[in-house]
Amino acid sequence: MSVNWEDDASVEAFTLRQTNAQHGAARVSTAFVLSFNRDISTAPPPLLCERAEREGNPHHGSVVYSKSVSKNRERQIAGSLALHSILVRRHSP
Repeated sequence: MSVNWEDDASVEAFTLRQTNAQHGAARVSTAFVLSFNRDISTAPPPLLCERAEREGNPHHGSVVYSKSVSKNRERQIAGSLALHSILVRRHSP
């Protein structure tokens, strides 16, 4: 999933102004991803956090599945991420 790393307090508003955030954005903590990997204790870890700045977005990054994760496990992980995320609603103009 594509993410914006919350480097400072301005990133939330920056994220919500993006066109793909018409209805808001999900906030998932890096701490959850790290604890998820620790709890699963497989090698390699099922989730990887990466930072990949893009032109116009210095906060951009991704949370990606390890290529060893099966499609079934991928769906389970996606559900877990959804359950442990918080919806941040876009404010009306």
